[in-house]
Amino acid sequence: MEEGSGWVWDSRDLVYFHPSSNTYAVSTNGEWSYVHATEFKPGEPSSAMADHRTELEEGEVRDDVGWGALIEGTERGQIATPVDIEVLRLVIISSDILTLHKVIMIDGTSPEGIQIGRDKVPGPTRVRLKEMAVSKTHAVIFRQGPEWCIVDLGSTHGTFVVSGSGAAERLSPPKHASQPHPLKHLDKITIGSTTVVAHLHPDWPCDACQINGDNMFELFQDTGKRDQTTEIEISPRYAGPRGSHEMSLLRKSLLKDNGHSATKNSVYVDRSALRRQMERPSSRRSASPPRLSEPSKPASFAARMLGKQGWVEGKGLGAQNDGIAEPLSVKANKDKRGLGDDEEDWRIRGKKKRWRELE
Repeated sequence: MEEGSGWVWDSRDLVYFHPSSNTYAVSTNGEWSYVHATEFKPGEPSSAMADHRTELEEGEVRDDVGWGALIEGTERGQIATPVDIEVLRLVIISSDILTLHKVIMIDGTSPEGIQIGRDKVPGPTRVRLKEMAVSKTHAVIFRQGPEWCIVDLGSTHGTFVVSGSGAAERLSPPKHASQPHPLKHLDKITIGSTTVVAHLHPDWPCDACQINGDNMFELFQDTGKRDQTTEIEISPRYAGPRGSHEMSLLRKSLLKDNGHSATKNSVYVDRSALRRQMERPSSRRSASPPRLSEPSKPASFAARMLGKQGWVEGKGLGAQNDGIAEPLSVKANKDKRGLGDDEEDWRIRGKKKRWRELE
Protein backbone atom coordinates (compact mmCIF):
# COMPACT_ATOMS: atom_id res chain seq x y z
CA MET A 1 0.00 0.00 0.00
CA GLU A 2 1.32 3.42 -0.94
CA GLU A 3 1.58 6.20 1.63
CA GLY A 4 -1.07 8.93 1.36
CA SER A 5 -3.61 6.58 -0.26
CA GLY A 6 -5.87 6.70 2.80
CA TRP A 7 -5.38 3.07 3.88
CA VAL A 8 -4.72 2.49 7.59
CA TRP A 9 -2.96 -0.60 8.91
CA ASP A 10 -4.91 -2.62 11.52
CA SER A 11 -2.35 -4.50 13.62
CA ARG A 12 -5.00 -6.46 15.50
CA ASP A 13 -6.56 -8.16 12.47
CA LEU A 14 -3.54 -7.73 10.14
CA VAL A 15 -5.57 -5.99 7.45
CA TYR A 16 -5.81 -2.54 5.89
CA PHE A 17 -8.86 -0.31 6.43
CA HIS A 18 -10.08 2.54 4.18
CA PRO A 19 -12.30 4.96 6.26
CA SER A 20 -13.87 6.91 3.39
CA SER A 21 -15.22 3.76 1.68
CA ASN A 22 -15.58 1.72 4.91
CA THR A 23 -13.69 -1.18 3.24
CA TYR A 24 -11.12 -3.70 4.50
CA ALA A 25 -8.27 -5.05 2.34
CA VAL A 26 -7.41 -8.68 3.19
CA SER A 27 -4.42 -10.56 1.76
CA THR A 28 -5.21 -14.14 0.71
CA ASN A 29 -2.49 -16.28 -0.95
CA GLY A 30 -0.57 -13.20 -2.04
CA GLU A 31 -3.61 -11.45 -3.54
CA TRP A 32 -5.64 -8.58 -2.05
CA SER A 33 -9.40 -8.98 -1.63
CA TYR A 34 -11.66 -6.11 -0.59
CA VAL A 35 -14.48 -6.69 1.91
CA HIS A 36 -17.06 -4.19 3.17
CA ALA A 37 -17.06 -3.45 6.89
CA THR A 38 -20.50 -5.04 7.36
CA GLU A 39 -19.23 -8.36 5.90
CA PHE A 40 -15.79 -8.38 7.50
CA LYS A 41 -15.29 -10.82 10.40
CA PRO A 42 -12.52 -9.66 12.72
CA GLY A 43 -10.20 -12.15 14.39
CA GLU A 44 -9.60 -14.23 11.24
CA PRO A 45 -6.34 -12.91 9.68
CA SER A 46 -5.05 -14.40 6.46
CA SER A 47 -2.46 -17.16 6.59
CA ALA A 48 -0.15 -15.30 4.23
CA MET A 49 0.05 -12.30 6.51
CA ALA A 50 0.68 -14.55 9.52
CA ASP A 51 3.49 -16.34 7.69
CA HIS A 52 4.95 -13.02 6.60
CA ARG A 53 4.97 -11.84 10.21
CA THR A 54 6.94 -14.89 11.34
CA GLU A 55 9.39 -14.75 8.43
CA LEU A 56 10.81 -11.33 9.36
CA GLU A 57 14.52 -11.40 9.98
CA GLU A 58 16.11 -10.08 13.14
CA GLY A 59 16.19 -6.27 13.13
CA GLU A 60 13.90 -6.04 10.08
CA VAL A 61 11.10 -3.45 10.21
CA ARG A 62 7.89 -3.74 8.22
CA ASP A 63 7.67 -0.73 5.89
CA ASP A 64 3.90 -0.22 6.13
CA VAL A 65 3.68 -0.03 9.93
CA GLY A 66 6.18 2.76 10.68
CA TRP A 67 8.52 2.87 13.66
CA GLY A 68 6.50 0.79 16.12
CA ALA A 69 8.92 -2.17 16.23
CA LEU A 70 11.93 0.01 17.07
CA ILE A 71 10.63 1.05 20.50
CA GLU A 72 12.52 -0.47 23.38
CA GLY A 73 10.68 -3.03 25.46
CA THR A 74 8.48 -4.32 22.62
CA GLU A 75 8.70 -7.74 21.09
CA ARG A 76 10.12 -8.26 17.64
CA GLY A 77 7.56 -7.45 14.96
CA GLN A 78 4.95 -6.06 17.43
CA ILE A 79 3.56 -2.55 16.83
CA ALA A 80 3.16 -0.13 19.77
CA THR A 81 -0.45 0.68 20.67
CA PRO A 82 -1.40 4.38 20.15
CA VAL A 83 -2.27 6.39 23.25
CA ASP A 84 -5.67 7.56 21.96
CA ILE A 85 -7.24 4.10 21.69
CA GLU A 86 -10.05 5.12 24.09
CA VAL A 87 -10.88 8.36 22.30
CA LEU A 88 -14.12 8.98 20.42
CA ARG A 89 -13.84 11.54 17.65
CA LEU A 90 -16.92 13.37 16.36
CA VAL A 91 -16.48 15.14 13.02
CA ILE A 92 -18.96 17.97 12.29
CA ILE A 93 -20.35 17.50 8.77
CA SER A 94 -23.46 19.71 8.93
CA SER A 95 -24.40 22.60 11.24
CA ASP A 96 -25.97 26.06 11.20
CA ILE A 97 -24.05 27.28 14.27
CA LEU A 98 -20.73 25.37 14.33
CA THR A 99 -17.76 25.35 11.98
CA LEU A 100 -17.72 22.37 9.64
CA HIS A 101 -15.01 19.69 9.73
CA LYS A 102 -14.14 20.47 13.35
CA VAL A 103 -13.20 17.42 15.43
CA ILE A 104 -14.70 16.88 18.90
CA MET A 105 -12.43 14.62 20.94
CA ILE A 106 -14.05 12.77 23.87
CA ASP A 107 -11.87 10.90 26.33
CA GLY A 108 -13.29 7.70 27.80
CA THR A 109 -11.54 8.08 31.15
CA SER A 110 -14.21 10.46 32.50
CA PRO A 111 -17.02 8.47 34.20
CA GLU A 112 -19.54 11.30 33.70
CA GLY A 113 -18.97 11.50 29.96
CA ILE A 114 -19.59 14.57 27.84
CA GLN A 115 -22.92 16.41 27.93
CA ILE A 116 -24.53 18.08 24.92
CA GLY A 117 -26.78 21.05 25.64
CA ARG A 118 -27.72 24.64 24.94
CA ASP A 119 -26.98 26.71 28.08
CA LYS A 120 -24.12 27.11 30.51
CA VAL A 121 -24.63 24.87 33.51
CA PRO A 122 -22.16 23.97 36.26
CA GLY A 123 -20.99 20.41 36.01
CA PRO A 124 -19.09 18.17 33.60
CA THR A 125 -17.56 19.19 30.32
CA ARG A 126 -20.11 19.72 27.57
CA VAL A 127 -20.58 20.53 23.91
CA ARG A 128 -22.65 23.72 23.61
CA LEU A 129 -25.14 23.97 20.74
CA LYS A 130 -26.66 27.43 21.14
CA GLU A 131 -29.99 27.08 19.31
CA MET A 132 -33.61 26.70 20.43
CA ALA A 133 -33.98 23.21 18.92
CA VAL A 134 -31.49 21.94 21.52
CA SER A 135 -32.60 21.43 25.13
CA LYS A 136 -30.72 22.78 28.13
CA THR A 137 -29.39 19.27 28.92
CA HIS A 138 -30.01 17.40 25.68
CA ALA A 139 -27.85 14.25 25.65
CA VAL A 140 -24.74 12.67 27.13
CA ILE A 141 -22.04 10.50 25.52
CA PHE A 142 -20.00 8.18 27.73
CA ARG A 143 -17.92 5.00 27.60
CA GLN A 144 -19.53 1.86 29.02
CA GLY A 145 -17.11 -1.04 29.07
CA PRO A 146 -15.62 -1.62 25.64
CA GLU A 147 -18.19 0.47 23.73
CA TRP A 148 -19.38 4.05 23.52
CA CYS A 149 -23.02 4.93 24.24
CA ILE A 150 -25.30 7.94 23.88
CA VAL A 151 -28.35 8.70 26.03
CA ASP A 152 -31.09 11.26 25.33
CA LEU A 153 -31.82 13.12 28.59
CA GLY A 154 -35.51 13.81 27.89
CA SER A 155 -35.10 16.45 25.20
CA THR A 156 -38.02 18.05 23.37
CA HIS A 157 -36.90 17.73 19.74
CA GLY A 158 -35.03 14.44 20.17
CA THR A 159 -31.71 12.85 19.25
CA PHE A 160 -31.39 10.93 15.97
CA VAL A 161 -28.81 8.25 15.15
CA VAL A 162 -28.16 6.75 11.70
CA SER A 163 -26.23 3.46 11.62
CA GLY A 164 -24.79 2.42 8.26
CA SER A 165 -27.25 2.87 5.40
CA GLY A 166 -30.34 2.57 7.60
CA ALA A 167 -32.92 5.22 8.40
CA ALA A 168 -32.62 7.77 11.17
CA GLU A 169 -33.73 6.41 14.55
CA ARG A 170 -35.02 8.66 17.32
CA LEU A 171 -33.75 7.48 20.69
CA SER A 172 -36.82 8.42 22.78
CA PRO A 173 -40.17 10.26 22.65
CA PRO A 174 -40.30 13.94 23.65
CA LYS A 175 -39.67 14.65 27.34
CA HIS A 176 -38.60 11.02 27.97
CA ALA A 177 -35.08 9.78 28.62
CA SER A 178 -33.76 6.95 26.46
CA GLN A 179 -31.81 3.79 27.14
CA PRO A 180 -28.06 3.79 26.36
CA HIS A 181 -27.65 3.44 22.60
CA PRO A 182 -24.31 1.93 21.47
CA LEU A 183 -22.33 3.90 18.90
CA LYS A 184 -20.50 2.25 16.04
CA HIS A 185 -17.90 3.48 13.63
CA LEU A 186 -19.25 6.10 11.16
CA ASP A 187 -22.61 6.43 12.94
CA LYS A 188 -24.27 9.81 12.34
CA ILE A 189 -25.71 11.73 15.30
CA THR A 190 -28.14 14.61 14.64
CA ILE A 191 -29.10 17.09 17.37
CA GLY A 192 -30.93 20.21 16.20
CA SER A 193 -29.27 21.41 13.01
CA THR A 194 -25.91 19.80 13.84
CA THR A 195 -24.87 16.41 12.47
CA VAL A 196 -21.64 14.68 13.52
CA VAL A 197 -20.01 11.42 12.44
CA ALA A 198 -18.55 9.10 15.08
CA HIS A 199 -15.05 7.79 14.37
CA LEU A 200 -13.89 4.77 16.40
CA HIS A 201 -10.46 3.64 15.21
CA PRO A 202 -8.60 0.83 16.98
CA ASP A 203 -5.27 2.37 16.03
CA TRP A 204 -4.41 5.59 14.23
CA PRO A 205 -7.05 8.17 13.20
CA CYS A 206 -8.00 8.61 9.57
CA ASP A 207 -7.53 11.73 7.47
CA ALA A 208 -11.02 13.02 8.30
CA CYS A 209 -10.68 12.87 12.10
CA GLN A 210 -7.02 13.53 12.72
CA ILE A 211 -6.01 16.72 14.54
CA ASN A 212 -3.88 19.11 12.50
CA GLY A 213 -3.67 22.02 14.94
CA ASP A 214 -6.62 24.22 13.96
CA ASN A 215 -9.55 21.83 13.52
CA MET A 216 -10.02 20.79 17.16
CA PHE A 217 -13.34 21.80 18.74
CA GLU A 218 -12.98 23.42 22.17
CA LEU A 219 -15.25 21.93 24.82
CA PHE A 220 -17.01 24.14 27.36
CA GLN A 221 -16.50 23.67 31.08
CA ASP A 222 -18.07 25.91 33.74
CA THR A 223 -15.59 26.21 36.59
CA GLY A 224 -17.87 28.43 38.66
CA LYS A 225 -15.54 31.45 38.38
CA ARG A 226 -16.91 34.78 37.24
CA ASP A 227 -15.27 37.79 35.68
CA GLN A 228 -13.85 39.92 38.46
CA THR A 229 -14.24 43.11 36.42
CA THR A 230 -18.02 42.95 36.76
CA GLU A 231 -17.88 43.25 40.54
CA ILE A 232 -18.12 46.84 41.78
CA GLU A 233 -16.67 47.64 45.16
CA ILE A 234 -18.18 50.53 47.10
CA SER A 235 -15.57 53.08 48.02
CA PRO A 236 -15.28 54.03 51.71
CA ARG A 237 -16.10 57.65 50.85
CA TYR A 238 -19.67 56.59 49.96
CA ALA A 239 -20.24 54.77 53.23
CA GLY A 240 -22.42 56.27 55.96
CA PRO A 241 -24.81 59.29 55.93
CA ARG A 242 -22.36 61.51 54.08
CA GLY A 243 -22.11 59.02 51.27
CA SER A 244 -25.90 58.83 51.01
CA HIS A 245 -26.11 62.62 50.79
CA GLU A 246 -23.49 62.72 48.04
CA MET A 247 -25.30 60.01 46.11
CA SER A 248 -28.54 61.99 46.42
CA LEU A 249 -26.86 65.12 45.03
CA LEU A 250 -25.36 63.11 42.19
CA ARG A 251 -28.75 61.61 41.36
CA LYS A 252 -30.40 65.04 41.28
CA SER A 253 -27.67 66.47 39.06
CA LEU A 254 -28.05 63.61 36.57
CA LEU A 255 -31.84 63.62 36.47
CA LYS A 256 -32.47 67.37 36.11
CA ASP A 257 -33.63 68.59 32.69
CA ASN A 258 -31.05 70.25 30.37
CA GLY A 259 -28.72 71.03 33.25
CA HIS A 260 -31.06 73.66 34.79
CA SER A 261 -32.40 73.46 38.28
CA ALA A 262 -36.12 72.93 38.74
CA THR A 263 -36.36 75.86 41.17
CA LYS A 264 -35.37 78.41 38.48
CA ASN A 265 -38.12 77.30 36.10
CA SER A 266 -40.80 76.95 38.74
CA VAL A 267 -43.37 79.38 37.16
CA TYR A 268 -47.02 79.00 38.09
CA VAL A 269 -49.17 77.88 35.19
CA ASP A 270 -52.90 78.58 35.42
CA ARG A 271 -54.18 75.37 33.92
CA SER A 272 -57.79 76.29 34.63
CA ALA A 273 -57.51 79.35 32.38
CA LEU A 274 -55.92 77.24 29.65
CA ARG A 275 -58.71 74.72 29.95
CA ARG A 276 -61.39 77.43 29.70
CA GLN A 277 -59.76 78.73 26.52
CA MET A 278 -59.68 75.33 24.88
CA GLU A 279 -63.00 73.92 26.07
CA ARG A 280 -66.48 75.46 26.05
CA PRO A 281 -68.00 76.21 29.46
CA SER A 282 -70.65 73.86 30.67
CA SER A 283 -74.27 75.09 30.75
CA ARG A 284 -75.35 76.43 34.11
CA ARG A 285 -78.54 75.37 35.80
CA SER A 286 -81.37 77.91 35.85
CA ALA A 287 -82.17 79.50 39.22
CA SER A 288 -85.92 79.67 38.52
CA PRO A 289 -88.10 77.64 40.90
CA PRO A 290 -89.40 74.40 39.51
CA ARG A 291 -92.89 74.43 38.11
CA LEU A 292 -95.54 72.76 40.15
CA SER A 293 -97.28 69.90 38.53
CA GLU A 294 -100.84 70.68 37.44
CA PRO A 295 -103.58 68.57 38.93
CA SER A 296 -104.54 65.71 36.80
CA LYS A 297 -107.76 65.96 34.92
CA PRO A 298 -110.48 63.42 35.54
CA ALA A 299 -110.39 60.37 33.44
CA SER A 300 -112.46 60.21 30.28
CA PHE A 301 -114.90 57.78 31.85
CA ALA A 302 -115.39 60.00 34.92
CA ALA A 303 -115.70 63.13 32.76
CA ARG A 304 -118.44 61.52 30.67
CA MET A 305 -120.27 60.36 33.77
CA LEU A 306 -120.11 63.82 35.37
CA GLY A 307 -121.09 65.44 32.07
CA LYS A 308 -124.29 63.39 31.99
CA GLN A 309 -125.09 64.80 35.43
CA GLY A 310 -124.68 68.42 34.20
CA TRP A 311 -121.15 69.09 35.40
CA VAL A 312 -118.89 71.38 33.43
CA GLU A 313 -115.16 71.56 33.91
CA GLY A 314 -114.19 74.50 36.15
CA LYS A 315 -117.48 74.59 38.05
CA GLY A 316 -118.34 73.16 41.39
CA LEU A 317 -120.21 69.96 41.96
CA GLY A 318 -123.85 69.71 42.94
CA ALA A 319 -127.11 71.05 41.60
CA GLN A 320 -126.29 74.56 42.78
CA ASN A 321 -122.67 74.38 41.66
CA ASP A 322 -121.57 75.15 45.18
CA GLY A 323 -119.33 72.11 45.60
CA ILE A 324 -115.58 72.05 45.38
CA ALA A 325 -114.08 72.75 42.02
CA GLU A 326 -110.44 71.94 42.81
CA PRO A 327 -109.24 68.38 43.51
CA LEU A 328 -108.29 67.39 47.01
CA SER A 329 -104.65 68.10 47.91
CA VAL A 330 -102.54 65.34 49.38
CA LYS A 331 -101.14 66.07 52.84
CA ALA A 332 -98.56 64.00 54.72
CA ASN A 333 -99.07 63.39 58.42
CA LYS A 334 -95.45 63.75 59.53
CA ASP A 335 -96.02 64.09 63.26
CA LYS A 336 -98.88 61.63 63.55
CA ARG A 337 -98.62 57.91 63.66
CA GLY A 338 -101.00 55.38 62.33
CA LEU A 339 -102.37 52.31 64.00
CA GLY A 340 -99.85 49.56 64.59
CA ASP A 341 -96.77 51.80 64.42
CA ASP A 342 -94.13 50.76 66.97
CA GLU A 343 -92.64 53.22 69.36
CA GLU A 344 -89.35 54.74 68.24
CA ASP A 345 -86.19 53.03 69.52
CA TRP A 346 -84.36 54.76 72.37
CA ARG A 347 -81.09 54.57 70.44
CA ILE A 348 -82.55 56.54 67.57
CA ARG A 349 -84.06 59.10 69.96
CA GLY A 350 -80.64 59.60 71.56
CA LYS A 351 -79.02 60.16 68.16
CA LYS A 352 -81.68 62.66 67.15
CA LYS A 353 -81.30 64.49 70.45
CA ARG A 354 -77.55 64.86 70.01
CA TRP A 355 -78.07 65.98 66.42
CA ARG A 356 -80.53 68.70 67.51
CA GLU A 357 -78.06 69.90 70.15
CA LEU A 358 -75.37 70.36 67.52
CA GLU A 359 -77.65 72.36 65.20
